[in-house]
Amino acid sequence: MSRHAVDSHRGTIHTGVVVTPAPFDRFTRAVLLTDFDNTLVRLHPNDRAWEELRLRLEDLYRPVLAEGFFSRLRVDGYDVWYRAHNLAADRLGSDARGLNDQAEAAVTDFERAAARHAQVLPGVRERLLHLEGAGVAVGVVSSNATAIIDEILRRQGLRDLVSVVVGRVLPFDPAQAKPSPFTLRTALSAIVRPPGRPAWYAGDHPDDIRAGTAAGLLTIGVASGRHSAPDLTVAGATMTVDAFAAIAQGDIAAGRVVATAHSGGA
Repeated sequence: MSRHAVDSHRGTIHTGVVVTPAPFDRFTRAVLLTDFDNTLVRLHPNDRAWEELRLRLEDLYRPVLAEGFFSRLRVDGYDVWYRAHNLAADRLGSDARGLNDQAEAAVTDFERAAARHAQVLPGVRERLLHLEGAGVAVGVVSSNATAIIDEILRRQGLRDLVSVVVGRVLPFDPAQAKPSPFTLRTALSAIVRPPGRPAWYAGDHPDDIRAGTAAGLLTIGVASGRHSAPDLTVAGATMTVDAFAAIAQGDIAAGRVVATAHSGGA
């Protein structure tokens, strides 16, 4: 599907946003936005995929960046790419647009390869069903490509449980990526939420928590990725859980804050 394609049955992809045709209405009790990779699913890029991405980015940015700039790509992840994007823009000005667009396409190809082996984390499907039953509108807000997120959700039979998907907004600008609240506010604007209803953001990275806080949301640190519950608490998480499956839909719907929660929460 193209980046600006319309699917009349499933929604619209436009500059990085997918919205279901029927918005949630006055019966919505709360909104829960959530990160994607390491929160709902686990992408599985292998060593070869990482190396291919490193070589591709090094080749693209060779005219403007020193050799070895991407040596820590697998450790620091997209932060390295974001820095490369910004340095190219600083050094080349408007001439960097084509280069940075090619880099974004390379990252999308990397994610597409990883998506073939994506696995939904334990209990996520059941929790999404419970949240829907409790009147909680769920949206996905991620640093991954929107089309890749949408593809995985459809393949796993989860897309109908999600009202909006916001990935990298195109043309891509790292200034709009988390910890900026930009993509969270974009998602919120696409969901009908009656005044006074609580809104949350759940994620596994400190930048998820910072973005949620900046957007004025209650935040849930999900310790299912590289960062521990204490790390997420230090970043400002309103509460922490050890997995998305442990989010208690009753607490979300009511806007209740609990100190910690563990798998099996009702």
